[in-house]
Amino acid sequence: MPLSLAGLTALALQGGNTSPTPFLTGTVWTLTALTDGGRLTSPGRLAPPVTLRLEGRDAAGSTGCNAYRSRFVTRANTLRFTPLLTTRRACPDFLDGLEDRFVTLMGQVRSFELRGATLTLFADKANRLVFRPAPSSPEVNMDLGGTWTVVRLEADGHSVPLASPAELTFGEGGSGQPLRLSGQAGCNRLSGSATLAEGLLTAGPLGVTRMLCAPEQMTQEAALLRALSAPLEVVLKGETLRLGGPAGQIELRRRA
Repeated sequence: MPLSLAGLTALALQGGNTSPTPFLTGTVWTLTALTDGGRLTSPGRLAPPVTLRLEGRDAAGSTGCNAYRSRFVTRANTLRFTPLLTTRRACPDFLDGLEDRFVTLMGQVRSFELRGATLTLFADKANRLVFRPAPSSPEVNMDLGGTWTVVRLEADGHSVPLASPAELTFGEGGSGQPLRLSGQAGCNRLSGSATLAEGLLTAGPLGVTRMLCAPEQMTQEAALLRALSAPLEVVLKGETLRLGGPAGQIELRRRA
């Protein structure tokens, strides 16, 4: 059922944080794929760019033929749009199907995921729209600021038991400077810096204290530090952050 402006307002008032997600706004997103008949397809080389820009509570862009606008609301990884209002320009035959499918799917969007610099909007498990930043758009501003609690840790494809609390805290490093990174690895504290570029997080150099703890805590700590030793792909979905790379996987939840 299409979401009315009144319904959008009601959704925004149902508790929780409904502030526009910083890393979604300010970027012009270009559609790279969408589902059609159950298959993920590309708009095609001949199709003009299909775009999306979110600013404040407003959504706008191009269907590839017509301009459109809408309103939206987010909470955690939930994303909902009001029905798209479009201009009425007559489109070439080969664009009609693309425009209709895009408008339909946008009205069905319920959630989103940001994986690196790829934004995916999910209508349901089978239907989605996939976007990348437009070439002229600023780099995606992924908001990692704050403290994140480690809830799952993997090394060499195997789960590592969490023997003691672990967390990572990211702080601003100043304009054009790396992020400040600190945290608790399981036994010892770590501190240093990290850079975030093109959807990859690179930590280091890191300083670590030298306390000796129980073997299971040291195993956890070694796995966490090893994962941080190589560039990690960043996947941000609501309040869940997943960092994955050749040396391990870390799943974290943002501390309230």
